Amino acid sequence: MVNLKNPLPIMYLAFLSTMLCIGTVKSCNPIDREALLDVRRMLTYDPSQFFYSLFSDHTTHCCTEWPGIDCDPDHGRVVTVSCFIYCHSRTTGTLSPFIGNLTYLENLDLNNAGNLTGPIPSSLGHLPNLKHLDLGSNKLSGTIPDLFFQTSTLMIHLDLSNNQFSGPIPSSIFKLKSLTELNLQGNRFSGVIPSSIGNLKNLEYFYLNNNNISGSIPPSIGDLTLLRHLKLDHNRLTGVLPDVIGKLSKLELLSLSYNNLVGQIPSSFSHLTKLEVLDLSTNQLVGPLPSNLDRLPNISFLDLSYNSLKLGEIPSWVTKLKNLRILFLASTGVKGELPRLPSSLTFLDLSTNALTGSLPSSIGNMGNLKLLNLSNNKFNSSIPEEFKKIYELKELDLHSNNFSGSLRNIHDINNTNEGIISLDVSDNRFTGPIDADIGNKQFMRNIESLNLSNNLLGGAIPTSIRNMTQLKELRMAGNGLSGTIPEKLGDVKTLQIISLLSNSLVGSIPQNLLNLKDLREFDVSNNRLTGKIPPHKANLPVSGFLGNPGLCDAPLPSCKFI
Repeated sequence: MVNLKNPLPIMYLAFLSTMLCIGTVKSCNPIDREALLDVRRMLTYDPSQFFYSLFSDHTTHCCTEWPGIDCDPDHGRVVTVSCFIYCHSRTTGTLSPFIGNLTYLENLDLNNAGNLTGPIPSSLGHLPNLKHLDLGSNKLSGTIPDLFFQTSTLMIHLDLSNNQFSGPIPSSIFKLKSLTELNLQGNRFSGVIPSSIGNLKNLEYFYLNNNNISGSIPPSIGDLTLLRHLKLDHNRLTGVLPDVIGKLSKLELLSLSYNNLVGQIPSSFSHLTKLEVLDLSTNQLVGPLPSNLDRLPNISFLDLSYNSLKLGEIPSWVTKLKNLRILFLASTGVKGELPRLPSSLTFLDLSTNALTGSLPSSIGNMGNLKLLNLSNNKFNSSIPEEFKKIYELKELDLHSNNFSGSLRNIHDINNTNEGIISLDVSDNRFTGPIDADIGNKQFMRNIESLNLSNNLLGGAIPTSIRNMTQLKELRMAGNGLSGTIPEKLGDVKTLQIISLLSNSLVGSIPQNLLNLKDLREFDVSNNRLTGKIPPHKANLPVSGFLGNPGLCDAPLPSCKFI
């Protein structure tokens, strides 16, 4: 009896078992070995050395000595070729036609090899045992013959995504009745979705987004009752949303955005009770919305933006979605006051609507918000004290409203993380001086874009802006700012855009500002600046200096003429 308190016998048995298993694997079949070596020879660049060093001419046992290769232990025939964890995204070359000699092959995964080019060799379509084919994220191109996959009847997983394939989708794909995942996204496929899509009764994941597919969504899509993900976005689809989509009761993700779909959202969508992601944005859909969409309790992502919905007030069922994380209703005809929204939200875009009134105090309950876009509305209040509770904010866009009062409740947000990245409150009626310590605020320390243009702000430009060490865009045009341009602004080496036009600034332009390495836009026009424009290497247009009678030298006339 083995003494279980002593691990050595167990380790010995495990080792012996492993050696016995290896011993049962026959040496690599010569046909398979030569096919793999030819795959290697067709590559022109292999920075990972996966193919070059692992498919070695000096090793005969490809089944045991070449990582990424698995063989059938009974016949010694290659059943798997996978470079998933070995390939480099810059591998270049073409697929060898000899890959078709791997007649026992079940799994071929060359995803993310990166730069494999040319067509798929026709021999790849003659592998009767192939179950998993993944050629995604390469640069393969050309049309795929209609009957290419007619012998691949066992295919379960087919991924040709993110290549450059064109032409119609091969009809033979729609005869692969065992398919559970079909990923054709990110190519140049054209033509229509055939009604034969309904043959794929086992399909769970269908990705056809980012192609040139036209025509309507066929009613046979409703036969795919096991479907969990359906992505047809970024195509040229037309027609109405088929009512039969409501039959896809297992659907978790539905993305049809960036098409030319028309009509109303069918009430049958209320049957999609497992739906978590619904993206119908950028179509030509019209309202009203079905009132029974409150039966979708699991929705976490809802995007209906850029349609002709004319929603009116935000539907009450939206406010009751407790799992909602992302809500995009930009340009959907929303009007009225902003209601209390789910505290679970992390991204909220209600821009380009007709929302009015003030921000509710309940906005402070959305402490997890990372993006808030309320731009191009008709809000006409100050920023409430509760706004300071939105601790996680990264992007805030309030431009083109009638907000007034101080900016204090924005820049005093008690952010405990990295702070805001982009802040745009331009084209409002904010007043008062800019806080002298704005650049010292924890919330502002990593900001990259700051736009305070076209408000009623006065006073000096705070020198503390020098502490915004990541700032790329500084826009303060169209205010009543006075005093001089702080020389310390030149300490912000990341600045690319400085827009201070139409203020009441005086004094000279600091030399270090015009010597910023990445500066590409500089506009101080229509102020009261004087003196010589410092010499600079940047190719700045004269328009950025006009309207300052006391300024001179390039690109303005020489000082000797003043």
